[in-house]
Amino acid sequence: MLLPQRYPLFDDLGFPEGVRSARERWVEAARRERTKARWSSLTASVGLTLILAFFGIVPWLIQRVAAPAQLKQQLASHMPMGNAHLGAEYYNIGLAIADGRGFSDPFVVQSGPTAWMPPLLVWIQAGLIRLFEGDRYWVMLVVVALKTLLLTVCGAAIVRHGWRRSNGWIAFGVVAAFLFSEFYACFGFTHDGWLILAGVTATLFGLTRMDAIVDADQLTLGKTIAWGALGGVIALASPVAGFTWAVGTSLCLWRRMPLSLVVAGVISIVVVTPWAIRNKVVLGRFVPIKSNVFFEFDQSLALDSDGLLDWRTMSNHPYHAGPEQDAYVKMGEIAYLKTKQERFLSQMKSQRGEFWLKIRNRLIATTLFPLGFSEFSQPSLMLPFRWLLYPLPALAVIGLLILGHPLSSLQRWAVVIYIAYLIPYVFCSYYPRYGFPLFAVKILLCYWLLERAIVLVRHTQARFA
Repeated sequence: MLLPQRYPLFDDLGFPEGVRSARERWVEAARRERTKARWSSLTASVGLTLILAFFGIVPWLIQRVAAPAQLKQQLASHMPMGNAHLGAEYYNIGLAIADGRGFSDPFVVQSGPTAWMPPLLVWIQAGLIRLFEGDRYWVMLVVVALKTLLLTVCGAAIVRHGWRRSNGWIAFGVVAAFLFSEFYACFGFTHDGWLILAGVTATLFGLTRMDAIVDADQLTLGKTIAWGALGGVIALASPVAGFTWAVGTSLCLWRRMPLSLVVAGVISIVVVTPWAIRNKVVLGRFVPIKSNVFFEFDQSLALDSDGLLDWRTMSNHPYHAGPEQDAYVKMGEIAYLKTKQERFLSQMKSQRGEFWLKIRNRLIATTLFPLGFSEFSQPSLMLPFRWLLYPLPALAVIGLLILGHPLSSLQRWAVVIYIAYLIPYVFCSYYPRYGFPLFAVKILLCYWLLERAIVLVRHTQARFA
C-alpha cells in the first residue's frame, strides 16, 4: 500500500507532502501571475491605442453630425488637414484614377501624367474612392482604421517582446509614452507614414525571422520568392523603405546564401518593373519609383537656409497656386524637374561647404536634436515628452554598438534599419513626418536603453548594499 493512502501528508516516495509541493505551488502561482500581467499589459496596450485613436477621430464624427455642410465644404478644399489630409498628392492622383484620367494631376489642377508619388498608396486610396463613390469622409475613416490597426499590432508585438525578456510593463510604458508624445502623428494626421511604417516594421521582424530560417538551413525557393516580392511591394510604397529592405536583405544573405540574395533581388525588381516601364512609356524617362528626388534635393539646398524643410520652404511647393505651380503645368513634370536638377547640381558644385553643412544639420536633426522644425516649438502639453524622447533612439543605437554585449537578432536588425532608413534623408531632405515610419523601431530601441539602465542601477545598488 502506498504511503499517501495510509498517511495523507506523505507523497509516493515517503517525503512530507509540503516539502516537495511548496516549490511547485510557488512556481505555478508565479506562472499564473506572469500570465495575468502579460495579458493585462497587452490589453492595456490595445485599449490605449484604440482610445487615443477614437479621440483623434471624434472631432470629425461630431462635425459629421453637427455641421455636415461645413464638413462637406472642408473636405472639398484643396488640402484638408488632419485626418482628412490623406497625403494630398496621393489623394489627388487617386481621384484622377477614379475619374478615369489615369495616374495624373497631383496638384489639384489638371497637369497630365505623373510619377511624383510612389504608386502603392495611390492605388489603395483610388480603390477606396471608387468603393465609396468619392466620399472623402469614408475614405478617411478606413485609412484611420487601417493606421490604428497597424499601431495596435505594433504596440502589442513590442509588449509581447518585453514579456519574453521579463520586462513587459517597461515595454508597455515606453509604448504609452510614444503614443502620447506623438499623438498628432499617430492619431491626428494621415499621410503615407502608416503604409511605410508597415513596410519598415515588416522588414524588421521579417529579417529577424530570416536569420532563424537561414541558421536552420530552411530557406526554400518559395520563401525566397515571397521575401523578394515583399521587397518589391515595399519599394512601391516608398523608395527609402525599399532601400532599407535591400540593405537588410544584403547583410542577411550575401555571405551565407548569396544565390538566395540574387533570387530575392531579381524578384523585387520584377515586381517594380511594370511601374518603371509605364513611367518610361508615359513620361519618356526612366523613373524606377518616383520622379521628384531632385526636386527634394533642390528644396533642401537651394531654397532652405539650414537644409531642414519647414513651412516657409514648403510654401514654394507646386502644390500651392503660384509661379511654381504655373511652371509645372506649363513645362510638364519631367521638364520642370530637369530645371530643379540643373539648379541643384550647379549649386552643389559652387557651394560644397554649404552642402555639407546642411547634411550635418540633417544628421543632427534626424537623430539628436530637432533643429529648425516649427512642429517641435509649438506650445503643447506633449512638447516636453517629445523633446525628451527625441534623442533616445539614437543614444540607444550608440549604446548597443559600443557596450560590447552580444546583440540579439532583433536588436541587430533594429540598429541596421534605423541607420539605413535615415541615411537617404540625411543626404536629401528631412522633416519630422519622414521619421514616423521608424515608430516601432524607435520604441524598441528606447525600451532596450531603459532596460539596460535599470539593470545597471540594480547592479550598482547590489554592489553597495
